Amino acid sequence: MINSSSILIEEYIDFPHKCCVDGCVSNGEILIWGISDNHYYSTQPECFADYAFPSTLPRSIQEKLNQGYKKIVQKLIEYGFDNQFIDVEFFVSNKAEIKVMEINGRMIPISASLYRQCLNQGDPYTALISIAMGSRPKTPTLNGLFGGIFYMTTFAKDIAKNLFDFELANQFDNLEIRANSEQEITEISASGFTLAAVNLVGNSYAEIHEKANNIRRQLLKQPEFSPWN
Repeated sequence: MINSSSILIEEYIDFPHKCCVDGCVSNGEILIWGISDNHYYSTQPECFADYAFPSTLPRSIQEKLNQGYKKIVQKLIEYGFDNQFIDVEFFVSNKAEIKVMEINGRMIPISASLYRQCLNQGDPYTALISIAMGSRPKTPTLNGLFGGIFYMTTFAKDIAKNLFDFELANQFDNLEIRANSEQEITEISASGFTLAAVNLVGNSYAEIHEKANNIRRQLLKQPEFSPWN
């Protein structure tokens, strides 16, 4: 039984950047796939805005993150971790200080499409099959493109079709609708309610961010109830 007198208190970390270093271990060898950025809304810092790859953080910070990742994963290998994807999420301060947020010993499903778009030989499912067959997966390389999963979030309480243009949404490729048109949205968490997510690719993060905001303007019927960056 849970002891109701026990409580776990965690330090609040007010670092502006959140990112994820992803890779895999194959027969004890660490292979880094890349670093992605997790963006939250400045006006709603608990609300997720997008997941973008590759990271736009300075190269010096990325090297520090890669070293931190290798140190953590090497320690896990010593305890028996092997032949699987593993990602480590970090907080990053403006002074390049890093702190571990969490560790996940599995492939990130949402990253698969981004890797295929932005990496040469970057299909994580193919890599998993190679690992399962005892072979070292090919090391992917960046192809120069930027990808992102952008969320369309609302804090309004209404029927979904009054908040989102479902008919127009069908004209967009790579858009995943997360609600039914007749669904009545009555409960909103601190991070809002996600109506849809769109997968975009371009030549820079700024380009795909602008594309995402253009799509939001077209599809959100009550944009005043949605956060914006």
